[in-house]
Amino acid sequence: MRALTPLERVRSRQFLQLALCAGVLALSGCPKMPRITTANPTASASPSSNPTVSPSPTSTPSPAASPSPKEDPTTFTMTVGEAPQAIALDAAGNGYVTLNDDIVRIDGAVGNLFTAKTTSLKNQGFTFGAPSGIVTIGSVTWFTDRTRQQVRKITDESTGSTQDFAFGEAPSRLVYEYPSNLWIADSGAARVGILEADGFSNPFGATLAGVPDDLLVDRTGTGWALVTSGDQVHLAKLSKTFDGTKLSGINVDSQVELTALGSGAGLALDDQNGIWITGVAKGGQGQLMKIGENGTPTADFNFQQVIPGRFAIRGGFAWIPDVSNDGTTIHKVSLATGQVLYSFPIGGKASEIFKDPNGDLWVPISNGNAVVKLDF
Repeated sequence: MRALTPLERVRSRQFLQLALCAGVLALSGCPKMPRITTANPTASASPSSNPTVSPSPTSTPSPAASPSPKEDPTTFTMTVGEAPQAIALDAAGNGYVTLNDDIVRIDGAVGNLFTAKTTSLKNQGFTFGAPSGIVTIGSVTWFTDRTRQQVRKITDESTGSTQDFAFGEAPSRLVYEYPSNLWIADSGAARVGILEADGFSNPFGATLAGVPDDLLVDRTGTGWALVTSGDQVHLAKLSKTFDGTKLSGINVDSQVELTALGSGAGLALDDQNGIWITGVAKGGQGQLMKIGENGTPTADFNFQQVIPGRFAIRGGFAWIPDVSNDGTTIHKVSLATGQVLYSFPIGGKASEIFKDPNGDLWVPISNGNAVVKLDF
């Protein structure tokens, strides 16, 4: 028999090793075989386009597994009441959602929501005008009331009592800054405010170049407001002033025009404290931008078919509601490429998305009576 050449001997050993690895034997040193993943998961089934009045939440199937399995949620729908506005929950799934003329307490909204309970505060003796923004600080809940022109603190839920602080013409957005500051956006006037949530202080205010579309506080304690006036959009940088250690005011440090935008929508922070903005460009298309402090975009993505609303960032993705006339979907967008990866039907209109302490996303259906949970 002819002797094998050195090259033939090497190939013979590789063939034997692969054959054994493919069978029932497990050999150390087996070469790694490529793993095949699904690049395009199937879309999840949508919730009913008309949210049910049943107190029992309904679930929809989740999308198939993707290369980022932690980023593909299951959706659940929970009936809460007419025209939900904003939602604030703790890690245990307890909190509140504001409605047109009521606030509903939510208990146990975890997992599939099947055991969650809702309670109307109006039925417990509270009087509301038009509740809007809401936050919880430990066991204390604060909310804005547009028609009463107040920031209000729930002091005793059993008796329906509140402590009220006057601010602006139509206070709407409410943002919590640890450990005790509340930032306020006035949708009825070109103003922004700050309130120390100690129950003894009154809000301080400052004037902006236009009406604030959205408001956030970054991880350094700096405030940012997205402001629209006519077809001009500005990013306002805000700071706090102190008398010793006591909060004494709020300053507008700068207002940089974002020349590409004709109207603003939302603000969100990424994991590196970067500021992202949604809005509508002067040309009419939807836009997602990452903005440097000087107002120069460091990332700029356009969407021809999507008009974005207030959004949330989770990991490397923006979750953006479509607020166009026919929009009833949430879009998952890569922050790296601007690509719309998937679209999740939610069964109604949504203008914004809220993220809870567990990283799950909540979407109030503003033209219905439900909230949708994107459960991760």
